[in-house]
Formats: sequence, structure tokens, C-alpha cells
Amino acid sequence: MDKAREEGKEIVVVMGVGFVGAVMAAIIADTKDENGNYSKFVIGCQRPSTRSYWKIPLINRGQSPVKSEDKEVDEIIKRCVLETKTLVATYTNECLKLADVVVVDIQCDYVKCELGNVRTGEADMAALEASMKIIGENIC
Repeated sequence: MDKAREEGKEIVVVMGVGFVGAVMAAIIADTKDENGNYSKFVIGCQRPSTRSYWKIPLINRGQSPVKSEDKEVDEIIKRCVLETKTLVATYTNECLKLADVVVVDIQCDYVKCELGNVRTGEADMAALEASMKIIGENIC
């Protein structure tokens, strides 16, 4: 983190490292400036829930927590964690205090009331609302 600051990198926290967030974190971590230097340091943050606790150690080993048809996803995550060291992952919400930018990639599952009828359902906003509260409590 200190090295990233010394190098003038922007610190980006990606909240939620599921299917969308893990890929977003990797793409941002792989960003280069006009001189070809990596310009971002990304911290992927995931709630340590029973459903997703396993994602953090996997990312920190340079392995993708999601499976994609795009093989470049695995390569970018591996490169950014192990080689360029522009991506790390954590459960610790205090990482938000370090952020210059926060990207929110939290699931909002759609719950249908009737099978086959998407008009009679609603979005489950609980995880997003909880995450926004955490962000509000921790950003400076």
C-alpha cells in the first residue's frame, strides 16, 4: 500500500468480488497510464459471509473466484496479484479508509413471486444496503 502511494497510484476499493466485482477489480488493477506504468492499486473487499468467505484467499493466491469463458480473466488476476502486485483482497472494511475511489459490485438478486412471471417480483436490496452502510461508516 505504501509503495503504491509512493508511486502515485490511485487506490481503488472494489466492494464485492463476485462474478462482476472480481473481473472489475482485475481490469482496474491492470490499467496503465500514458507512459505504460500501472496506475491503480486495487483492494477487493468481500464480506466474510458463509456464502463467500473463500473468495479472498483464492484471489490472494492469484486465482480467479469466478469461472469465465474468457481465459484472459484468469491471466489478468494472476498477473495483477503475483507479478505487478496491483491487486489484493481482504475482508477488512477498514480498507475503505485508504480509498481514493470506491466501486460497488454487490448483488441485488431478483426474487420472482410467480414462476415465469418477472413482473411480480422484487429486487433483494439487503446486501447492497448493508454494504452502503459499511462504506458510509468507513470512508473519510
